[in-house]
Amino acid sequence: MRFEKLKLVVILLLLTTLILSACGEAAQSPTAAQPSGNTGKKAEEPAKQSAPAEDKKEEVKAPEDTKEPAKEETATPAEPVKDPAPAADPKDSASEKSEAPQPSAPAENSPSEPKEGDAKNNDTAPAEDPKSGKDKKDGSEKPDNYSGFFDDSLFIGDSRSVGLVNYGNIGDPTAFCHTGLSVYNYDNDDLDVAGFGKISLEDLLELGSFDKVYIGLGINELGYAEDTTVEKFVELLDMVKANQPSAKIYMLANLHVTYARSKKDKIHNNGKIDSLNSRIEALCDGTKVIYLDANPVFDDGEGNLSEDYTGDNTHLYARCYPAWSQFIYDNSL
Repeated sequence: MRFEKLKLVVILLLLTTLILSACGEAAQSPTAAQPSGNTGKKAEEPAKQSAPAEDKKEEVKAPEDTKEPAKEETATPAEPVKDPAPAADPKDSASEKSEAPQPSAPAENSPSEPKEGDAKNNDTAPAEDPKSGKDKKDGSEKPDNYSGFFDDSLFIGDSRSVGLVNYGNIGDPTAFCHTGLSVYNYDNDDLDVAGFGKISLEDLLELGSFDKVYIGLGINELGYAEDTTVEKFVELLDMVKANQPSAKIYMLANLHVTYARSKKDKIHNNGKIDSLNSRIEALCDGTKVIYLDANPVFDDGEGNLSEDYTGDNTHLYARCYPAWSQFIYDNSL
């Protein structure tokens, strides 16, 4: 009995020892595992430290010279210098495009400006420049403005005459000229005339004293009946003769238009221009009233205004008016 109790006590001791031993191992296991855990953390630290370096690499901006170069801004070439346009109403440039005007408002635009970039604009004028010409009367060199040859003259005309007066290098003649002027409306409105103020043509002829009177009308009259137009020309001539009995009167032939305009314009074409010019010439006697036809100076050889001398198929470039002045000067008596 005592032996069995002793045996039981031994077994309890062994069990207690085993339990304590197991508890001790369990208590030591976290400590034992700690080194391996620390080792793992240390192994991970290099990787974690390298990560920021990669982030920084991504954030680094590319050097300036690696950026795409900015596109160069090319300067717009300067617009070619244009021949100066004679002082005429700019609104009339739009009326030229209407092609076939009503008789009450004939189509006529301001004198021509050169086309941009047109090499032809660099050509010289179709005839000798008056500045370098010689006086047909004595062979001497002619100074600018023809030594006042036109200063005692009166010019009556439309936009082509405006260009002639303003850009023909003819000095300071008296000018009763206006874009759109015709034998049908010259007595409708007073015009501002240098030295006279605002005045009608009839009053100008009564008050002024002129040695030469140049009449350049007809392009705006092509929309009217030709017979009626001729009658109106006769009335104008009679008024000039009555008020300026000692003056010589020069009737300027209407310059042609280009072939491009003539072939498509039913009113302003060279057939009608030639017909009216022939009727105007018939009104001239060659002594008191003289006909001056400058078309050969500017034609293309086939009875059309050369495209070399116009930018709108109708009016001369400003640079060409001195050639017309030269023709008028050479053929004035």
